Amino acid sequence: MISTVAAWPFEEHDFDAAHTLPDHQDNTTDVVAGALLDGQITEEDYEEIFRRRQSL
Repeated sequence: MISTVAAWPFEEHDFDAAHTLPDHQDNTTDVVAGALLDGQITEEDYEEIFRRRQSL
């Protein structure tokens, strides 16, 4: 799974000062949610990715 995820098109979003809530300014959520919907990862993979991301 790690090599698959590493090849995905993660990118930083341009900083938007109009955002009043932090959104990490990247597209991780969009990319991972799309992969889950496309069947590229399982629900367990999805939960693990976000568990690890939150521990950073």
